[in-house]
Amino acid sequence: MHRRPAPRPVFPPLVWAAAWLAAGGLAAGTPTAAVAAPPPPAMVDYLAKKAAAAPQDATAQRLYGRALLDADRAEEAAERLRAAAALDPLGGAARFDLGRALHALGDDAGAASHWRETIRLAPDSDYAADAAARLAELPPEVAAEPAVTPIPDVFANGSADAGVTPAGFEIREFPGPPAPAPFLDEPIADGFFPSLLPDGLPLSLRLETGLLYDSNVALAPTSRQLAPGDRESFQFFLGGDAEYALAKGDGWAAGALSSTRFTLNEGEFSALNLRSFTPGLYSEWAVPWADGALVPRLEYRFTLDQFDGETFSQRHGLVGRLTHLRNDGGAAVGYLAVDQADFESDGILPEVTSADGVTYAAGVAREWLVGMRHLSGVRLAVDFDRLDATGSDYAYLGGGLSGQAVIPIVPTLDLTLSGGLGYRHYDRFEFEPSRDEVIYRAGGELRKWFTPRLSVAAVANYQRFDSENPLFESDRFVAGVISEWTY
Repeated sequence: MHRRPAPRPVFPPLVWAAAWLAAGGLAAGTPTAAVAAPPPPAMVDYLAKKAAAAPQDATAQRLYGRALLDADRAEEAAERLRAAAALDPLGGAARFDLGRALHALGDDAGAASHWRETIRLAPDSDYAADAAARLAELPPEVAAEPAVTPIPDVFANGSADAGVTPAGFEIREFPGPPAPAPFLDEPIADGFFPSLLPDGLPLSLRLETGLLYDSNVALAPTSRQLAPGDRESFQFFLGGDAEYALAKGDGWAAGALSSTRFTLNEGEFSALNLRSFTPGLYSEWAVPWADGALVPRLEYRFTLDQFDGETFSQRHGLVGRLTHLRNDGGAAVGYLAVDQADFESDGILPEVTSADGVTYAAGVAREWLVGMRHLSGVRLAVDFDRLDATGSDYAYLGGGLSGQAVIPIVPTLDLTLSGGLGYRHYDRFEFEPSRDEVIYRAGGELRKWFTPRLSVAAVANYQRFDSENPLFESDRFVAGVISEWTY
């Protein structure tokens, strides 16, 4: 990777870090880099301080271990890389670097074992390709030994727990604003508008559960980007949304809302079991309009995401939206949103790797009630967002288009097709090739209605972040069966 001129001044440690990474620190995991550039001594000292300050950060331990290894301090490097592998047992990078350290110490059998594990954990990565090439250079009797090498719990003395660190490259559902957009998952005209309902109907409730196959379970509602690598598992989930009008008047309502989501993954991914809580408040008004009604609404939401009981991130979001409900069954909505997110892990160099920051978003959508035999409704949307992140890896300006079509099969069976196309420009990204991304989104849902409130659906969704920079190119596929009950 080649460093582009930084758009703003940086501190000397960051300059050392970027220079080392660009010269070979990151390239050490690619097939073309046989020997990484030695890091400056000041950089090693800086990474040592980072690792000491963040003993539970797998990336901090791995980068320090890699720097020690490239500085010909293989024995110390192996100790740090074992710690990194214990903190992130699902990651291939630490395993690959640990294999390099053991090979430098003359332990070819140990190196081969960790390189095989790298291939198993991340088969499509550059680490796996390099590991395979290194295995081919070893004697056949060494390369063919069993691949499982237990990683000791380097924190067994009680100073800390060696838990799994969730993926650091996260996703926010695309396209959409910081808080869930009113047009992403539910028809606009079928939304809950308590300001338009009689006083005796203050509550809206939706419960959803199902079994899914998820190719990347290391994600949460506050996530910003897809995680590269494989985290695939079958996943049971349970979720719910509730809204209650605490106060109502003539054409207005105010109250509380809540969203929750829980997931259970297969055994080896239990450390990525998600618990997400989103309480909030809202206020809305209904204003008569010539061909329907206008409903302005203001929402505040707080989101707490946890993996295996450990906090992953927190977010405060404020959304204002204006919905136009038409007498002909169509609808339109526009929104403005702002949120502030705080992730527990800022990475090894917060000026580069922290996803903390404020997101500004705006968008509009239009829904038409078509009423044809095989096309009952169509929806189109456009949105724009700007993430002003602490880390230069995450700050971007983006926009996207999305669409949806509802196709009736029989009176109680609908097929819904959706898709989206977007683009993100990472204007503060400091390396080459560019991280700019084209984002593709496609999905389908076949839903059977047993009653107006109870339904079951087969679903499939695919997302892809396509970037020239292979470190950030990723995708995700989710498919399964879900059931939904509404009140």
